[in-house]
Amino acid sequence: MRSAPVLTLFLVASLVGLSGCTGNEAATVAGPAQISQPDEGKGQVVVTIIDDTDTPIQGAQVAIVDVTPPLETLTDDVGVAVFNNLDPGPHSVAATKLGYSQAVSSVQVGDGETVAAELRLRAIEIRGAPYHAMQIGQGYIACGLYTPAVTVSNLNVCAWDTNHRPRFEFQADRAGLEGVLQEVVWARSSGVTSEKLIVYLWYKPVCNPTCSGTKEYGAANAGSPVRVYSDLSGEKFEEEKVPLASMTFVGGKSPEVVFVFQQRISHYVTTFYNAQGDPGNYTAIPAQ
Repeated sequence: MRSAPVLTLFLVASLVGLSGCTGNEAATVAGPAQISQPDEGKGQVVVTIIDDTDTPIQGAQVAIVDVTPPLETLTDDVGVAVFNNLDPGPHSVAATKLGYSQAVSSVQVGDGETVAAELRLRAIEIRGAPYHAMQIGQGYIACGLYTPAVTVSNLNVCAWDTNHRPRFEFQADRAGLEGVLQEVVWARSSGVTSEKLIVYLWYKPVCNPTCSGTKEYGAANAGSPVRVYSDLSGEKFEEEKVPLASMTFVGGKSPEVVFVFQQRISHYVTTFYNAQGDPGNYTAIPAQ
């Protein structure tokens, strides 16, 4: 839920001096949260603050911001804050902590009720200076076929040619990873070879013998050079070294039937960190 500007102003103004209690008895000070029966005609809100891993956050700043003055406190060692003796009705709860984003939620408090609220604070990643890293790899399609029904260049069908490898596998550092630019270059090996290749990015590639990936990113079907940029800023990779592959398949357009024979391919792969790349003004392909 997006908070109204007045709530944000209340939160910022009230949490600046949060080192002590506000003097309002409805706010619980830092320490073990005390949950008690609210007075007659009043209600109670028990707030739990957690992070992205569901771990309670101790010392988070929590406030009921729709009352004057705002009620404020800190979460205890299990991430809980309690607000006693609130007037029945809707209330806005806001929470923040240094190094985390702010969260705001609404609760409906009834007469004599204890209402539970859970707010999740997301850690703010501290980014360094933007930079990029470039890797060059070689691929080779021994033979491949594209038809409107099936594409077979991703099969190790050319058993007589053990160099068949229609991909370039590489690793990217997870920390700060924003995007990957693939630039795939080739010169047609023969007149029967397709003028186009399909290029895309795979996460966790597996080829045994058919190639597949856990997840596929942006693709293009074009002549040399093929340039594909994949935005990875929203991904939550498990590995510190992210396994990726620049994949190439025979390109074509239905109802064409095209072949690739002994085609060598160069992969120029650039990974961008701490900022998105600008493919329109950047290339790793050497000037001719």
